[in-house]
Amino acid sequence: MVRGGGIVWMQKIAPNQPVAIDASLRVTRPTDETIAELFVTDSDDFSADKGTTSHEFLWLYQSGQAKVVLPDDKVDAQSPPSRDFKGVMNVRISIERDAAIVSQQNKTIWSGAHGLSASKPRTIGLRFVQTGQDNNAEPALAFISIKVTKP
Repeated sequence: MVRGGGIVWMQKIAPNQPVAIDASLRVTRPTDETIAELFVTDSDDFSADKGTTSHEFLWLYQSGQAKVVLPDDKVDAQSPPSRDFKGVMNVRISIERDAAIVSQQNKTIWSGAHGLSASKPRTIGLRFVQTGQDNNAEPALAFISIKVTKP
C-alpha cells in the first residue's frame, strides 16, 4: 500500500514570478520504503491517500538516489545510487516561468524546461511517500528546513 502526506506553502506563486526553494533533508539511513519529495505543482487536485497531484515538477530521494521528475512522470535526471550517504542533503529548486535549475549539495544536477503551465499559479511543497512498512523507530529521512525566496 502506497500512502503519503506533506505540507504546502499556502501562498500561490504567479507563473511569471521567479522563486527559489531551498530544503535540507536529514538522511539517517538508506531506505526503499520512504521517498522524500520537494515539488512545485500547477494543479490543486491533491490525492487524499498520497498527497500527490496530476501535474508536478519534483526532486525526490529514495534508496540513496536522487531523481528529477517532470510533470509527464518522466524521470529526466538521476544520481548514481549511494547507500553510504548519511547526513544533511541540501537541495535547491530555482524556477521561473518556463525553466528550472535543480541543485544538490551546491552542484547543478538538472536544468531545462520544467513542463509546468506558463499561465497557472503554482504551489510549493514537500512530502513523504511510504511504499512499504518501515519498522525502525528512527525515521530514515526528515526534512529539517525549507525556505522559499522570491527575488
